[in-house]
Amino acid sequence: MGLFNTNATLDQPTTTGMLGQKVQEHLQTRRPWKEFFATREHYSLPNPTLLLTRLKANLLHFHVNYFVIFLVLSAYSIISNPLFLISFIAILALWGYALFIHPTHFTIRNITITNNQRNGILIGITLLLFYMTSAVSTLFWLLGASITVILVHSLLYNPEVNEEKLDFGDI
Repeated sequence: MGLFNTNATLDQPTTTGMLGQKVQEHLQTRRPWKEFFATREHYSLPNPTLLLTRLKANLLHFHVNYFVIFLVLSAYSIISNPLFLISFIAILALWGYALFIHPTHFTIRNITITNNQRNGILIGITLLLFYMTSAVSTLFWLLGASITVILVHSLLYNPEVNEEKLDFGDI
């Protein structure tokens, strides 16, 4: 079977269609940005005993908004480091070719390369490209900036907390 399902009928949803539908449903739970960037009355320093409750409430309430912020910061980090984008596309192309287009072992000049050897070579190329384009520092910046923005907002935004919705178990 190829990469695309050419035998799909209108009655049978494809994986891509179901994924797109799930993404659309999830994006509909995004809170309005006016609520996210509310007025000063909604922001205050939390009582230390309510830190975890406020964090949980805001992560539940604004999780899609936080993901959008992560995507915006990702776009910024890619724009600010175009070599990272080029290497990332090259890595995706190499891994996509190796895993989806040519998933079995192959032979080059009477040398058979097994799947494990191929994966080892691809990991080496990936690490080399990441090192050459300072991708590790870009990824650390992205994670650090995202976590900082999300934590600051979720700890300072004062929601109307409903304790019944915050059942996370033993977290």
